[in-house]
Amino acid sequence: MRSLTESEEIVMKSVWELGGNCTLSQIVKQSTEHGKSWQLQTVATFLKHLEEKQYVHPYKAGRFLHYEVLVQEKDYKKGAFRRFLDFWNKGKIESFACDLFGEELLSDEEIEKVRKALHESGR
Repeated sequence: MRSLTESEEIVMKSVWELGGNCTLSQIVKQSTEHGKSWQLQTVATFLKHLEEKQYVHPYKAGRFLHYEVLVQEKDYKKGAFRRFLDFWNKGKIESFACDLFGEELLSDEEIEKVRKALHESGR
C-alpha cells in the first residue's frame, strides 16, 4: 500500500466518511470538515493521484463521475500506524507506549480511558 500525502489523506478520509461511491462535489464539501476550502480542480487532482495509487476507482453513474473505495479505512490506518511505529519506534510498541504515556501527551482522563479500553478487550 503506497503512502499518501497529507492532502491526499484528507481527500481519502472525506471519501471514507461519505461511505464511498461519492461525487467530486460531495468530496469537496466534506473536505471543508477538515479545514480545507479547495476548488473542484484541486480535489480532482488529488483524486487522480488516489486513483493512480489504487485507493479509489472512478466510474460513471448517470451524468456524474463517482469514486469507489478500493482501500478500506481500517486497512489504511493499520498500515499507517505500522509505518509510524517502524519509523519512530523501530517497530516496538512498548517504546511507543513509553513515548505516549511518559511525555505527558495524554491527560489523566485519556489515560484512564485507554486503561479501561484495554481491560474491556481482555488485555
